[in-house]
Amino acid sequence: MEYGFFDGDSIGTTLEGLLRNDKIADASNLSSMINIAMQEIKEYLDNIAEYEIIIFGGDDLLIKTKNEKISQTVIDKIRQTFFKRTGCTISGGIGSSIIDAMNKLGKAKDSGRNKVLQ
Repeated sequence: MEYGFFDGDSIGTTLEGLLRNDKIADASNLSSMINIAMQEIKEYLDNIAEYEIIIFGGDDLLIKTKNEKISQTVIDKIRQTFFKRTGCTISGGIGSSIIDAMNKLGKAKDSGRNKVLQ
């Protein structure tokens, strides 16, 4: 069993910057595109019996696989879908426990974002 924790890169900062610069329509559009991306990712994962979604909200996603490892195909699909829909990158951490995945996500963010650490 393995866990994957994913989080959009600098989404809060980006939205805040848009709102502070009175670009309300742009902020609303980005928010909508994040929702579309995450829903597309959810639908993709829902069709793979080996994966369970634990957290799904905003730009956060925590999944678990019943298999030994989360496949590179799934990781790539999550990253590509998020970027294609939002123009923003997403980072992730893959680990043998939720804490391990969270720690690796933190390291991915701290080391420049737009990566998944396993």
